[in-house]
Amino acid sequence: VLLLFGGRKIPELMRGLGQGMKEFKDATKGEDETKDS
Repeated sequence: VLLLFGGRKIPELMRGLGQGMKEFKDATKGEDETKDS
């Protein structure tokens, strides 16, 4: 991953990953709430 993206992209990548994980957890936690959208 380091070689592919380089040092500058890592914080951006990690932020995106963290956001994705958070959204995924929210979706699995409250499936009933998110089914509407």
